[in-house]
Amino acid sequence: MKKTLLFTLLLLNPLLSQDTIEVHTCYGNAHELIVEGRLLDEHEFKERSKEDSWFKNLWKKLQQVVNSEIKDAPMTLIAENESYYTKSDDEGYFEFDIQHRNSSFINNESIQLSLDKKELSTTCSALILEEKEQVGIISDFDDTVIVSGVTHKLDLINNIFFKNYKQREVVSGMAERFKKILAQNDSSKTTALFFTEVTHSKKQL
Repeated sequence: MKKTLLFTLLLLNPLLSQDTIEVHTCYGNAHELIVEGRLLDEHEFKERSKEDSWFKNLWKKLQQVVNSEIKDAPMTLIAENESYYTKSDDEGYFEFDIQHRNSSFINNESIQLSLDKKELSTTCSALILEEKEQVGIISDFDDTVIVSGVTHKLDLINNIFFKNYKQREVVSGMAERFKKILAQNDSSKTTALFFTEVTHSKKQL
């Protein structure tokens, strides 16, 4: 029964998907801007709830994991009325690394991304770091911020497929620890806090 249900969900999944521009990072300093992301044929993101059932969580997770990348697609980025171009790779990932010598990028600057040859676009806000020296944090996510259950396979599977991000257990005290470290900076300046895949886990999970 479970195998039949899973197979049915996998068959239905592509029928409800749509082209999407996912922005993973958008940051830089006054003269350089880095924007990274991925082009996917996937389901639109919708806010989750602590009351969501295990079945709904499984369905949403399959939508997230089972998707199709948009390969070799030309893209345009517009910042400060200037246009820049790139193309997604064989797995749909894209990167803009823009050097801007004649003017300065500003924090929360609106960046527009569009997929050429399709009526698809999105915007993101740039995190522009101050040139003044300050404390920043680069942190892993699993078992640093959120409990993964990686040492117990059943717990790991349950966390990944049957719980959503509002139902997951967080690592006690880490949020307060981050706030204490970053409080050393001038509160009026932009503060850097980045989460990275130190253990090379899959982005979809």
